[in-house]
Amino acid sequence: MRLILFNILFILFIKLSAQRALGIYATANDFIQGRLSYESTKQNPFRIKLHELFNKSYITVKTKTSRIVLSKDSVFGYKDNQGVVYRYFKHQKYILLNPSEEILLYKQELKVGEAKYRQVAVFYFFSEKAGSPILPLSILNLETCFQNNKRFTEFLEIYFKNDLELSEYDYNHNMYKLNRLFELSTKSE
Repeated sequence: MRLILFNILFILFIKLSAQRALGIYATANDFIQGRLSYESTKQNPFRIKLHELFNKSYITVKTKTSRIVLSKDSVFGYKDNQGVVYRYFKHQKYILLNPSEEILLYKQELKVGEAKYRQVAVFYFFSEKAGSPILPLSILNLETCFQNNKRFTEFLEIYFKNDLELSEYDYNHNMYKLNRLFELSTKSE
């Protein structure tokens, strides 16, 4: 039993250690501009520790001569070494699905259920703009955020039967269906 527990902890440690930050987006504007802070280069090497294993509320940036501690709530997010962008919002970490689109979509993968029968559930969220609050992805929340865009709210009612369909991808246009409809709603007739 101890060996199994040790193996599970070891695999978890390896998995979380392998995830490295390429750089940090200090603000929403930095994210929009594609400007990473503390991006490690050969001339200026940084080591960024995210402290995901114990879910700490800060990030540590180490240089050759100093150590900088940043609150996760004080930065927009980070880009990992695989190119995936993560955003911090209200003590939570979200995976950003579409960094180049207008309405930003996020997901969280959380373990749900009793300990013996835990499964991973995926929850979807959105933000109106990069610096806007993150809200659960629902037709009602979208209609509330975009109430001044009547055409878009009509598209929501026409093209989506339920909230689950909001995260569908449009492979013909290489973007999320939601953003395609938003794009169409802002074009003049």
